[in-house]
Amino acid sequence: PGFLDSILNFFDELGAGLVAPELLSEVKGYAPEKEKEIARLYTAYQRELVKRGLYDSGTLRHGLIEALSSKKWELPPSLKRFESIRLIDIYQFTPYRFELFKNLAIRMKVTIVLPTPDNRQRAFGFIVSNISKFEALGEQAGQLEIKFSQAGGGGLLALKERIFDLSPPDKESDKAEGLPVKILSCHSRYREMEEVGASIIEMVKQGGRRWSDFAVVFRDIKPYGAIVDDVFNRYSIPFYFKRGLSLGQNPLIRSALSLFGAINAGYGRDEIARIAGSSYFGRFADIDIDDAQTLYIEAGIIDGEPSVWRRKLKKTIAGRKGASRDKANRIANLTQELLDRLNRLKRQNRPPQFLDHLTRLFTWLKLSPESQYSGPKSDIIRFRDNNAYMQLIDTVSQARQAVEMMKMGSSPLGFEVIRDMLTGQINDRTTPEPGAADLNRVQALNIHDVIGLNFNHLFICGLNEGEFPLRAQARSILTEEERTAFNKAHIEAWPAADPEARKGRRVFDRSSDKWQEESLLFFQAIKAAGDTVHFTYSLQELDGTPIMRSLFIDDVLDVLAPGASTQERENVILHTGHLAIAKEAFLLPDPEEQKAKLLRDLFRGSASEQSLEERIGQIARGAPGWKRFTTLLSLAATERQRDDYFIEPDPEKKKKLANIYNASLTSQKEKINSLLVGKRKGRYSPTALESFGQCPFRYFAGKTLGLEAVEEPELEMDARGAGTLNHAVLEIFYKKMIKQKRLPLTGCDDEKNILRDTALKEFEKFRRKGLLGDMAIWEAQEEKTLSALIRWHDAEVEDQRKNGFIPVGVEVVFDFKSFDKNSDLDPYLISMPGGGGRHLTGRVDRIDIRADGNMLRVVDYKSGSNAAKYKKMVARDNLGRVSFQPGVYMLLARDWVMSKKMMDNVDSMRGGYRLIHLDEAVKAYVMTDGGKEKEIDDGSYLGAGNGAEQTPETFEGQVGSAIEKIESGQFYVSPVNCDYCDFPGLCRYIATAKQSAQTD
Repeated sequence: PGFLDSILNFFDELGAGLVAPELLSEVKGYAPEKEKEIARLYTAYQRELVKRGLYDSGTLRHGLIEALSSKKWELPPSLKRFESIRLIDIYQFTPYRFELFKNLAIRMKVTIVLPTPDNRQRAFGFIVSNISKFEALGEQAGQLEIKFSQAGGGGLLALKERIFDLSPPDKESDKAEGLPVKILSCHSRYREMEEVGASIIEMVKQGGRRWSDFAVVFRDIKPYGAIVDDVFNRYSIPFYFKRGLSLGQNPLIRSALSLFGAINAGYGRDEIARIAGSSYFGRFADIDIDDAQTLYIEAGIIDGEPSVWRRKLKKTIAGRKGASRDKANRIANLTQELLDRLNRLKRQNRPPQFLDHLTRLFTWLKLSPESQYSGPKSDIIRFRDNNAYMQLIDTVSQARQAVEMMKMGSSPLGFEVIRDMLTGQINDRTTPEPGAADLNRVQALNIHDVIGLNFNHLFICGLNEGEFPLRAQARSILTEEERTAFNKAHIEAWPAADPEARKGRRVFDRSSDKWQEESLLFFQAIKAAGDTVHFTYSLQELDGTPIMRSLFIDDVLDVLAPGASTQERENVILHTGHLAIAKEAFLLPDPEEQKAKLLRDLFRGSASEQSLEERIGQIARGAPGWKRFTTLLSLAATERQRDDYFIEPDPEKKKKLANIYNASLTSQKEKINSLLVGKRKGRYSPTALESFGQCPFRYFAGKTLGLEAVEEPELEMDARGAGTLNHAVLEIFYKKMIKQKRLPLTGCDDEKNILRDTALKEFEKFRRKGLLGDMAIWEAQEEKTLSALIRWHDAEVEDQRKNGFIPVGVEVVFDFKSFDKNSDLDPYLISMPGGGGRHLTGRVDRIDIRADGNMLRVVDYKSGSNAAKYKKMVARDNLGRVSFQPGVYMLLARDWVMSKKMMDNVDSMRGGYRLIHLDEAVKAYVMTDGGKEKEIDDGSYLGAGNGAEQTPETFEGQVGSAIEKIESGQFYVSPVNCDYCDFPGLCRYIATAKQSAQTD
């Protein structure tokens, strides 16, 4: 498709350049590797047109110029009625236009009126290069005359005279203060049109202006057409499109084309629901679209082939009864019929069959322009839609005729190609508006349509990079150098009998010409403004994609703020709000916007109470339910306080905004102490402390309130279940090895057999409890899990051989017997800053010792393999703040090995994680100190010992500080990150929980 577009575009340029096939074959040396093939293709193309009795634009142009060049040709009656032809602001003269007006000038007066050029090359360079074509004619110019017009005066004269002036600015002489010019920066295209509409309404309200005094101008109106239609209708602004709105943007046509959208999206749920909910399709008139969407969602449908829809809908309907089942059956039957018909259309790869199926589908859907809408402008809407409907039928009919005429009936073009050809024809059409020229309306114009016109108030919109100036499309099959060479070779190959006209026969423009043409268009648009001009641009597309403003905005700023600093220039631009309702209520032209503004102010407190009372009174004064409404106001105040807290980025300001509605329970300190210190005996596990360190509110929801996430059924064992299974296998294996005194591991087959047998027994236990998920899936995973355990064993052998640490305890429990009868030792006692003590409990996965150095290592198993994450957890800066396990477990393990008399003294400790799924021992163990320097266990950092007083700088001191915050009710919503959080919907924090690839 890309090559086809390029070659057809190239042929069109040759046609406009009056290059016949026989002349093209004589043009040589411009592209040695391409030119012969290009000439053959062009000749074959022209021969095929003749064979089929067809004409393209190039053939018609060439024929007209040949006729005009004949001395026998006389002016037709349609031209004889006029004394002269006057061309106003037509400035681009291709060889076809050049020859057309040159020949007409022999027989009648032709006047070309252009802006008076000056030294501004960007504004007038394109005009000068085109004028030179006629100036070179000399005596052959006939009755052709070139005249220049001056830019109109008024308050905008300074802008018109200075735009694109590259001379150095003089702050004193070039001041442009008070110019009636505004630059609007808008969040999106939609907001851009809202600002334009609101500005027009405000200016009309000021008096002395009619709607017809305004024009809204675009380089390309297509991206804005539907938005203008929607916004201006909402704002009750009378308007019309000079060339009509693109047919493809008409609501009825959008509904018709949504059939293709559903196929493109793989029969997506939203796309199918959009078809079923369209008021233009009578087939679904008796169906409630909300019921249909509910059924689709209950069936778990996102997208899928018709067979997938059928199976899921059938299963969902089976669970319904009575009237509910009958209603669901009707929705399902119509939906299935639609899907089957769409699927048949998708399989059509030849034009006749495609058009037949599409027509039958329209008929089945009962596509109709007769909307049920009966509100304001219903007659206009009915006219618009009926016209669009007739054009759609006509487009399909013409497509049939073209297929028959070009004998394409048996050509397997493919669904996508035929679809694109049809939608292209539709988008090339426009829909007229009733009586537009006779009414007092705002005009919406393409940039070419405004040239030569005058409007008191002009809005030049869509000033974004790539749009205005329009980005040059690299569609030619020739490079810039080859196009330049072609121009030269073409002139040399052209008959020498007419040397004066050679300059006008240049076929291809230079890239610099395109840039100058865009600048000239911008200048011409400004010239059409009389009293005021607004320049507008957007910061992003409707889908959020960022877009840059046009360089023309900077050219305007050069006039408005010459020699100013970057910040001073930016201050000239009016940066509008992200939402229209950010304005004052009385400035909002749309009643729906006013209601939305009122609701926003209620919840955000952005309006005074008196203002709110007045605005609410206009709607609700004297209405029933006022008491209920005051309750809602109270709730709104609460929500406003919560929003203020969540939105505030500054941590210190955030604390001041904390209250009982956003998890600051300092006023409930006694109740919290009763729960945590009384009932729980002041016991804290490192897991709970880490939850608090990651996010205080997470601790509150999970540990204080005891809330649990809803577990969704899964076909396979989740990451948490897999971790539990691995823990069980490794615990039992090492218990056997310790009991049988078979440590350190040697890597023998007997050890591996014991590990394998242990794993199989645990697998069976988990199977009986239903914890392995779907057994068919588990059978595929079982051998993979066993292989991973063997690799774990190999890494353990390597570690014990190199580092000398030997496991002496597994799953060691630290707690009071009254809470856990399996406890091996009482919890660790720490002193609190305010007096008293608290107890640190825990279940340590593994305790290793190295007797020859009185060294201790505490190991916590992790199923994840994200070593970088765990390295952060064992860093000293994070211990006691967001990470607690390594430090607490080292304190507990030290007491345990001493109580068991395994060591007389512990000279060195380290703690951290064993990443089960990493096979290299050096990477699998992530420890404090990294196994090198004694950064953590330096004799003072961890603490003074069980029950001793601590300083705030020690790990124990930081643990005490965290517990103090818990017991004082400081459960702020302030997450370090939201990974693995079960309560994202409860806290309503702006950062939602994320699924991580590494789960523990």
